[in-house]
Amino acid sequence: MDGLQVWVAFSDSANMHMGVGTRENYAGDFMSARTPGSPLEWRGVMEDGRFRPFAVIVRYVHPGERSGTLAVLGLSRDRTSSCLLGEETGPDQNRRARERADRVAGHGCG
Repeated sequence: MDGLQVWVAFSDSANMHMGVGTRENYAGDFMSARTPGSPLEWRGVMEDGRFRPFAVIVRYVHPGERSGTLAVLGLSRDRTSSCLLGEETGPDQNRRARERADRVAGHGCG
């Protein structure tokens, strides 16, 4: 997606650090059993026939849990880095995570 990369690093076997952008960055530090192969939900708009993401939603699972938490990361306006916009848990977390992500459309973070 136009040079965007997903940066994932693990430390201490259970701490995941994650960020999105054209430069290496880490916006979140999550206690997680998530693996790098888990799906991401990109949020964005179509501009001139191309998808332009402004946020990404990722599910991570605390060790021992089953349902997980949705982390919402927003992209900076220049798309070089990301910031953690928040997390959603519990019932209706998918809708709430999408609403949180969509609020940064056109604004970016940082």
